Amino acid sequence: IICLDYGYNCIMNILFYLPYNQQVVYIESIAEAFSKNGDDLYLLTHDEKGITHQNFEKYAVKVDSLERPKSRLPMLHHIARVRQLNRYIRKNQIDIVYSHYQESNFISVFAQFFVKA
Repeated sequence: IICLDYGYNCIMNILFYLPYNQQVVYIESIAEAFSKNGDDLYLLTHDEKGITHQNFEKYAVKVDSLERPKSRLPMLHHIARVRQLNRYIRKNQIDIVYSHYQESNFISVFAQFFVKA
């Protein structure tokens, strides 16, 4: 999505996709900046809610965590994660996915072929 600002705000649905529940200050700073712009923000992790979710909630971010896939085979596990991410993107009409860390980047790269974000 390309937004050209000619006096109008372009509100976007932005997803921060992290595999772990670890505090990452610079990502929180980015979320704060987007929040001030009025964008709708989402945080999705693979871990249960914790410190990261609490920190993002300060900026009116909608926080969620994914269920653990039942597969024990690594490749099937990642395929399940791609499907989960795609469902989340469609459900929340996400425009941009900001993934961080190798695991979520890997999953996001494959998910991009199935959604518009």
